[in-house]
Amino acid sequence: MSEAADVLTCVFVAAVLAPLGRWGYRNAATLLPAALPEQERDRRQQVLRRGAVTAQAVAVLFVFAGLLRMLA
Repeated sequence: MSEAADVLTCVFVAAVLAPLGRWGYRNAATLLPAALPEQERDRRQQVLRRGAVTAQAVAVLFVFAGLLRMLA
């Protein structure tokens, strides 16, 4: 792949993951069924939020990868 395509791919993936992670973190409580017991809802909400934070962290890594590819 060319350098420009690598950079654009990294930026595109980051541009998808960052808002997805932000949306998931904000809406973790509403994504769960209301019929779950409170303890289970809390546990699953924590799991969803951890996944959302991970998506945002991976987005940052893709931005850094794109920058490194540009500078290399």
